[in-house]
Amino acid sequence: MKIDPIRATKFATMLRKFGSAQPSIPTIDAPDVEAPDGIGALITAYMMWDATPALATAAIASIRRETVDFNELRVLLEGEVVAIIGPKYPHAFERAERLHRALNDVYKRQHRTSLDHLRSQARREQRAYVEGISCIVPFVAHRTLVSAFQHPLVPIDDTTVEAMHLQGIADPLATTDLVTAWMHKHVKADDAARVHRALLAFTEDAWKSAGRSGFRLRENLRDRHEKSGIVARPKIPPEAVAPVGDGVPAGTQPLNSAGMPNRPSAHPTRVPLQIVARPLVRPLAVPSTVAPPPPVAKIEIKPLVKPAASPAPKALVKPAAVTKSAKQTKSKPSSAARAKILAASKKSAKQVSKPAAREKPKSKAQTKVKSLSKPKPKPKSKPKSKPKSKPKSKPKSRGR
Repeated sequence: MKIDPIRATKFATMLRKFGSAQPSIPTIDAPDVEAPDGIGALITAYMMWDATPALATAAIASIRRETVDFNELRVLLEGEVVAIIGPKYPHAFERAERLHRALNDVYKRQHRTSLDHLRSQARREQRAYVEGISCIVPFVAHRTLVSAFQHPLVPIDDTTVEAMHLQGIADPLATTDLVTAWMHKHVKADDAARVHRALLAFTEDAWKSAGRSGFRLRENLRDRHEKSGIVARPKIPPEAVAPVGDGVPAGTQPLNSAGMPNRPSAHPTRVPLQIVARPLVRPLAVPSTVAPPPPVAKIEIKPLVKPAASPAPKALVKPAAVTKSAKQTKSKPSSAARAKILAASKKSAKQVSKPAAREKPKSKAQTKVKSLSKPKPKPKSKPKSKPKSKPKSKPKSRGR
């Protein structure tokens, strides 16, 4: 037997109680526009998601005061958006991060921050485009289609389902997707707007009765589902989550009960996401211990020209005299060889003894100095000359 996630009788009782309520729904559009802008409805829906119309009105007023247009809100970082709406706003960082990515996705597709191009399209194309925006949740998509393009839908979030569970209207294990599907099936198109206003007033009343722990309504629903083994929560794709700043790869951070990566403080580090419209470089993960580089082998460069060898020092000790046996072993030169040696020595002596041609006459002092410095040569022994024969006396000439 199939159990419906909503008890129809109690749901009808709730509609009779809050059906005539007219909650003040904020808007961020300019007062002179003819029709509400799609981006303005998207921003308003993000402020109303898992919150109340009163809280959304205060957040929209802060955004109007701090920004000039939608494009300026798009380029703000998540931490700056949190500072505008207030750090105590319910699920402030998750809300700012999803809004930031949605606006940049629209800008990447249309090259401007606007959804006016959807007005000329059919409802099926409008719904497919809005539900396909990056990181959008069903409540925000349906609320944008209802406000900007008058679709007959009933937006449902986790806080509304938990408030209905507390009043016995919804099943304890009913998820947001199951309740949304039941609403689209049982609520007529003409009654969709009235049911939506009644649910907004009903959720705000449950939030006020919870007091300061009103933001815990969504957490209670998710904790109960996790204990029962049901995981039905919208998550940001892990490949699109930027690292927290400590070098942890994307998608590996531990998630908290809201399905978001744990942050070191209430004010997260301003690490921009990987968005095509504003590409930024992730910080590199530097390992704690860096291995030293391998030692480089030294290359010895040999000179091309060898250095001249230094002369060996002379020995101070005189060489020993050659023994007689060594002298006897030497062979004496032959007579013919001795004659050649004598002839060669005579030739060299003659060449040295030849005086220079036409030398200048030296002074007597120079000749005396030379004669004193040079040793006197020994007189050569002259060979004995033969006795000269006396010349014959010429015969006396006779007189005529």
